[in-house]
Amino acid sequence: NFKELQAQLEGTENRISVERKRFNDTARAYNTAIRTFPVTCLLACSDLTNAHILNLRKEPIKHLR
Repeated sequence: NFKELQAQLEGTENRISVERKRFNDTARAYNTAIRTFPVTCLLACSDLTNAHILNLRKEPIKHLR
């Protein structure tokens, strides 16, 4: 049924949004941590770089009704 599929898609979009926020929060915390002293001294010789923030669509897809 179309309404059931629409409800499932909305639920999936919500779960993706929550996980994207969690990932971005973790990436921001990591990026901040690697720029603070003494971590910067310890990482000076490593290949660690900033984590990328996910910049995906923030607005839900508008459904046909």
